[in-house]
Amino acid sequence: MKILDSDIKIKSKNVINDDNSTVNETLKNIKDNITKLIPVELYKTSSGSSGTITLEDDASNYKYLEVFYGADGIEYSAKVRSDKSFSTPCHAVRGGDVGINLYSSNWTISNNKITFDKASNMYMGSDNVIHSYGQNAYIKIYEVIGYKEV
Repeated sequence: MKILDSDIKIKSKNVINDDNSTVNETLKNIKDNITKLIPVELYKTSSGSSGTITLEDDASNYKYLEVFYGADGIEYSAKVRSDKSFSTPCHAVRGGDVGINLYSSNWTISNNKITFDKASNMYMGSDNVIHSYGQNAYIKIYEVIGYKEV
């Protein structure tokens, strides 16, 4: 979003701040120092991936990434630093037997790749007992958007 001078001016130019600057000078200074982030689509697929994902650009060129992921038809998104590994927690309610699946996958970001590391999955049934659901990669990544500073 571009901030226009007309959006930040106030009617009186004679209001003085504690540092002897006018309010409009202060607002202009703030406007000039705002960091602007531009979204760039780096990855998108309708089928999702639970393996290694190749991004269109190196992740380090972005302030942060927004990762869209899901399992069992439930979708989530998470904002992650472009230089860190991250985890994607996900829960899904099972319809037939009144239980909850709890999935978690760990991923590593390196250059233009997001790589699946490991998964941990649990199921809590209607008896309120938590059971291991294995280590399969149920969570899939569908889209990654990078936010670049300009």
